[in-house]
Amino acid sequence: MRLGIILGLSILCFGSIRSQGIDFFDGSWEEALAESERTEKLIFVDAYATWCGPCKKMAKNTFTDETVGDYFNNNFIALKIDMEQPMGRQFGQDYPVSAYPTLFFIDSKGDVVKKTTGFKDVTKLLGLGETALGSADFSTKYAVLYQEGARDYDTVYKYVNALSKAGKPCLKIANDYLSSDHQMTDDQLMEFLLAGLTDADSRIFDMVMEMRTAIVAKHGQEAFDTAILDAAAKTTTKAIDNDYKILIDETTTKLKQYDKKIGAKYEMEANMEYDGAYKNHKAFANTYSTYYKKIAKNDVNGCYRLNKLLSSYFVDHPETEELLLTNLQTIVDIEPTEKAYLSIVSYYTSRKRFDEAYQTTQDAIKALEKNDTDVTQLKKHLKALEQRLK
Repeated sequence: MRLGIILGLSILCFGSIRSQGIDFFDGSWEEALAESERTEKLIFVDAYATWCGPCKKMAKNTFTDETVGDYFNNNFIALKIDMEQPMGRQFGQDYPVSAYPTLFFIDSKGDVVKKTTGFKDVTKLLGLGETALGSADFSTKYAVLYQEGARDYDTVYKYVNALSKAGKPCLKIANDYLSSDHQMTDDQLMEFLLAGLTDADSRIFDMVMEMRTAIVAKHGQEAFDTAILDAAAKTTTKAIDNDYKILIDETTTKLKQYDKKIGAKYEMEANMEYDGAYKNHKAFANTYSTYYKKIAKNDVNGCYRLNKLLSSYFVDHPETEELLLTNLQTIVDIEPTEKAYLSIVSYYTSRKRFDEAYQTTQDAIKALEKNDTDVTQLKKHLKALEQRLK
């Protein structure tokens, strides 16, 4: 998952409609189970109470996020259950809840795939969703049909799609079907290729690139770019695992032929990941400097990406501390939000630099209050720091 996390969480199912948050299922628990069986999607349950502060915060800030909405609407059946209402009390008999919110990921048989409690911000909820998807496996029933000789499009497509979502190898099955007398329509071929798209160093990746005009027309530019970058990320992981950097070079060439900017960005991120994994700080630092100047200096996600790399591979290097702080300060310069300031405060606090944490918190509150920005969390940190500094 190395570069998959660095590049951003992948979209495992495609959708052309942008959302404004999670579209929660309007139906009973039994209906949600039936829908899960029909669509082969996990059920995401937000088990909450109306008086719960963290529940309200998630409902206001996390569930309404556009990225969260896109990801969860594409990959899950989302259900909100008030645990103090009849439906919630009945649900609680089979799925006990001792804290709010409790978040469940449940399959169509009613088995819990993942369960967690407490407030989750956008990044953490997306991470939970990705983990849950990786733990789910709908491929078993199709494996039986396939082994019995079923080779119709619907069975093989669903088998490949289920294997891909579960993180299991599917290229051989996909390639075997593509080499057979499959007689797929153009639309079926498009969906089959997307289901089997796992690596950039594959025939399927090349075919997807050839069909990009049709795919973009149906699924949208963003979904297409996300799909090919996710495949590229998996190839980068393969290159690192096998110490075979040529895979990164080949993937870069393919992406640059499609879009020079996308290819150049991928090349820098992949090389930093590779050099980080093999502790080649000199090569890493050279690429880092270029990436910061060309991308991260004006991009919040780029700064977070650099800090993730630094923390993963060079946390003990003497230059890392200053670079981490520079990136956090850059984020504040680009988007002076409470979250951005809290990152700097947390940085100072974790390193026991409490005076600097206190001063930064004071300055942040003054700056944000001028724009009527909520500073509740910063004020909580300020009180805690005041107690510590007494």
